[in-house]
Amino acid sequence: MSKYAVMCFDTEINLGVSSHPNKWVNTRNYYYNNGVEALNTYANIPCPASQLIQAVDDYDLKCKMGEMMINFRDEDWLEEHLYPFL
Repeated sequence: MSKYAVMCFDTEINLGVSSHPNKWVNTRNYYYNNGVEALNTYANIPCPASQLIQAVDDYDLKCKMGEMMINFRDEDWLEEHLYPFL
């Protein structure tokens, strides 16, 4: 059975914790065993920088979530995968 997470991110400047507009923070995570529920949350959450993660088990999900945290610290990844869609 697959596992899913919807990860929400926002900038430190939007959160009022710094003056850096390109520093991202993982603000909330939603976990699911059902892909339809995960996709529904992803599609309807008011977070334009949310990410939908799918994995084969809990361990794989945590690993992929860690990779996404690293991605949000990588300017090249952000330029290619996030900023064109915001």
